[in-house]
Amino acid sequence: MNSTNFPNGVFKDLVSLISLEINENNHNLDSDDLMYPVDALSDLKSLESLKMDGLKNKDFGDFTPLTELRVLSLGSGSKEFCHLGEIDDTTFQYLGMLRFLNISNCGIHGNRLSPSTFSMFENLETLDISNNEELYVKRLCSAITNDTTRNLKRLYANYINPRYSIGVALSRNTIEDLPWSLEAIEARGNSFESVSADIFEAMPPMLSYLDLSENRFIFDAYLKNISLMENLETLIVDGGDVVHDFPIHYHKTDNFADKIVKPISKRFQQNEIKNENDITFILPKKLKVLSLNNANLNYILKQIQLDPRNDLRELHLNGNNFPQLSGPLTGLQNLRKLFIRGSRVQRIHRAFFQNLKSLTTLDLSMNNIGFSLSEEEQPHVFNGLEKLQELHLQSNRLWEFKTDIRKMIHLKVLNLSDTSMVRLSREVQNSLDMLKKEYNSTVTLDLSRNLFECVCDNLDFIEWLVQNFGSKDSLESQTYFCEYPDTSEVKTITDGYQEVIRIMMGECRPKTTLFLITTAGSMLVLFVIVGAVLYRFRWKLKYLYYVAYLTFRGKVTVQKTTEFSYDVFVSYSFSDEDFVLQTLAVELGCRGLKLHVHGRDFKAGDFIASNIVRAIKESNKTLVVLTRSLLASTWCNYELQMANMESAYTGRQVLVFLLKDQIPIKQLGRDVLCYVRTNTYISYPRGSATGDVDHMAVFWDKLADDLKQ
Repeated sequence: MNSTNFPNGVFKDLVSLISLEINENNHNLDSDDLMYPVDALSDLKSLESLKMDGLKNKDFGDFTPLTELRVLSLGSGSKEFCHLGEIDDTTFQYLGMLRFLNISNCGIHGNRLSPSTFSMFENLETLDISNNEELYVKRLCSAITNDTTRNLKRLYANYINPRYSIGVALSRNTIEDLPWSLEAIEARGNSFESVSADIFEAMPPMLSYLDLSENRFIFDAYLKNISLMENLETLIVDGGDVVHDFPIHYHKTDNFADKIVKPISKRFQQNEIKNENDITFILPKKLKVLSLNNANLNYILKQIQLDPRNDLRELHLNGNNFPQLSGPLTGLQNLRKLFIRGSRVQRIHRAFFQNLKSLTTLDLSMNNIGFSLSEEEQPHVFNGLEKLQELHLQSNRLWEFKTDIRKMIHLKVLNLSDTSMVRLSREVQNSLDMLKKEYNSTVTLDLSRNLFECVCDNLDFIEWLVQNFGSKDSLESQTYFCEYPDTSEVKTITDGYQEVIRIMMGECRPKTTLFLITTAGSMLVLFVIVGAVLYRFRWKLKYLYYVAYLTFRGKVTVQKTTEFSYDVFVSYSFSDEDFVLQTLAVELGCRGLKLHVHGRDFKAGDFIASNIVRAIKESNKTLVVLTRSLLASTWCNYELQMANMESAYTGRQVLVFLLKDQIPIKQLGRDVLCYVRTNTYISYPRGSATGDVDHMAVFWDKLADDLKQ
């Protein structure tokens, strides 16, 4: 950059040009051949903004023809294209018309700085002299005074002390001559550790914005006087997160630096801020924004007292270490926004937020407050925040969210994304429905990046989510997922859960009709089985019932000996009564047998079935007079079955059959035929044998003997 590259007259036709950028053209800024093209630029009478490279130890020359020039920026934010080196009284001699000067990253040394260096800038409003580490704060403050730059409003002096130097403390003498017109100061990364107690009295009275981030401030008594900055509205004291180049040489301690701060052994690391009478923070009365992000604060926040005469609206405490928020915070009745993001919060006491009645935005994201919000005593942790509009709890391991939000009638944003939740509790669903119905609230609910369980128990929740918050910009943004616990499959949702709901409704829909049919069928099968079993064992059940009945009534006892009340119980059909009473009973009675005859010897007043069972149990044998009439008799068949049951349960031979009629086998029936074949039976003589007295005597003797066995 010289008269050869930019000859005279090269810009003479650009009489209306107001902005020119000729920076990033010179890589060898130390060359003696380089000069600022003053003559070529002098034709640009309308030029208002100029960007060009900064040359080492070169004056800018006569820029007075550029009467409209207001903005001058050197380099491009990189030291490669700006290296001013030493600046003195003559460097900017003819640039008094400027209102904005950016000479950041220009390798400026402060050895020759004096009040005269910037004395020509009577109209300068903004000066950016950041990232010149050999400049030093005290040298700059001695050159930027109320006498030299009386209209300066914004001063950017970041990183002008060596970043590797020992911490320094600012004194009143350093800053008391700064222009009173200053409204904003940035002094990031200048190794400040403390300030003198009286420094705030000397701060520019119009100062409303102060950024002292990336320094090393300690907790000290100077904080008591911060309220003296009466017009301060924004105070930023964030920690450092800027990545710097590795040092390539050692920096000497500046002879003009403020006093060196001795190493502090007792820093507030994981200490408790608690209620002590001598710690009541008094903030500047107009302060609206206080930022302490990434400030290496390691505190258990117990009771913190602030003087209530403040108007603080925003408090930023992100990136610190506050494992426990106990509180309460007092004196912040006007606070609107509170940010405690990524500060390792684990527990929150329900009293912490109780005094923040005006809070509209609360950000507790990127912490670990899941345990705290899941405890039974914590559903009311946000009680009192009735004006809250935004609640950010994303990136916390909540697992479940049980907080009472029914009184947050102004709530607009509830962010629960990436919280490991598998569903939203029914209580919170009802609360959101209530807010929408009763207060016409339009809450934006963010549940993205959670793995919702796509199971039948969760179908109601997914349907509720789609119905109330299923906009295209939310559920279809590919940040919602569906997890199937049985298969561990995770599905990305791209259609707003429509397919999932359709499949789940088919699988989970109440199958009432099918249930009723299945139940009825099962009952029918059961009844059939029970009926079959009852029918199969009907006689056994009847026998057991009547035995139990008689035993309970005391009308029969279990036989423990071979003694019976009767020798024979005679079972016969009524049509055979004459034969039984006149012939059979007489013949057997003559042979010493005591008979219990069906009907004749039954006890009056008892059930027939009871009489039958009693007769069988009290008789040694049961003689069945088998005729065609007997086969057709219900009660005779009953007696036959009961006698068979008695035989089965007592183990004694009970049945004896007298085959009086000749009956074909096929007419006997399966049961009777089985009984005849498995028990003693004797055929009654037929034909001429019945008239033979001797033959009949032998028959009756044989029958009597069989019955006596």
